[in-house]
Amino acid sequence: RGRMSDTTTPLARAGIEHGGKAANLAWLIKHGYHVPDGIVVDHTDSQALARWLDPSQEYAVRSSASVEDGPEHSFAGQFTSALGVAGVDVVHDAVREVLDSVDDPRLAPYLVHAGVEPGSVTMHVIVQEMVPAVAAGVAFSRNPLTGLADVLIEAVPGTGDQLLSGRETPERWVRHWGEWTEQPEASPLPESVAVELAEHVATMAKAWGAPID
Repeated sequence: RGRMSDTTTPLARAGIEHGGKAANLAWLIKHGYHVPDGIVVDHTDSQALARWLDPSQEYAVRSSASVEDGPEHSFAGQFTSALGVAGVDVVHDAVREVLDSVDDPRLAPYLVHAGVEPGSVTMHVIVQEMVPAVAAGVAFSRNPLTGLADVLIEAVPGTGDQLLSGRETPERWVRHWGEWTEQPEASPLPESVAVELAEHVATMAKAWGAPID
């Protein structure tokens, strides 16, 4: 999509030095899973963004902090995200807001709880093609409510920000040994997609070597 700058990395080549979220998405790409195209940046660079952005495309601008998406703490919803943004100037401003969110004083209690020194957190930003989601949410390879080796899917209509923020109660699917033991009566998430998700999560966890969400 254009030449990358020294501080702009294609998402597929991201490593742990680019934060947990970017590194995990790169792992999914390398293992053949579909992930929307994106880049990782560590500062605001309008020229670099202009070389990569498609003016007709909307983007998700998401945090990838050094403390995110780890085995002990997810930091879900703690940093700023911007969904459905378009145009170099708007994306540039969104990148700046995500970078600045690492210094948000509202983050302090979570850092204390996690045992993380505030000054030790570094931030990268993922700029990723926006998916016009019919439904979105989180899938777990192990049921966090029971500890059993069931796949649990929690989903809400549209994008997942309402779920992550706790403002909307998700519908729940639970799959045990290939059979649904819990599923909603009506859902924007087609059952065929839920089955595919459950299968993907199980194979991802096997490849990862530990339970995942």
